[in-house]
Amino acid sequence: MNKLEIINEVAKGYNNLDSERIEVLAADAIIYESQWVLSSINSKEEVFKYLKHKFEIIKNSETKLFAEIAYFGEEPCIILAQDNKDNKIATLLLEIKNQHISRMDICEVPNWRDAIRTNEYPL
Repeated sequence: MNKLEIINEVAKGYNNLDSERIEVLAADAIIYESQWVLSSINSKEEVFKYLKHKFEIIKNSETKLFAEIAYFGEEPCIILAQDNKDNKIATLLLEIKNQHISRMDICEVPNWRDAIRTNEYPL
């Protein structure tokens, strides 16, 4: 799989609140970092324990999550929106090594406003 194919699969995972779809693509030593959280999560087991819990909270609430494919120049990324597609909240950047996700960064910077949007929400 190339980076865009992996990003599409991750977007499908977010759009369906399915952490297992993402977990199968992750490296064992994956790092998950968010600019809104004080420390990074540094193992596959802990990253997906966190994501599974986060997705369960979203499933049990009135909130919806939307993951749109976008680009910073030639680099694909994901723009996350909450409640509706126009309420953009963050950019999700992925690092891929040996066809596995080695790093996930949820960011305000770089800002989603600077990305080239595609209006593609993979399901």
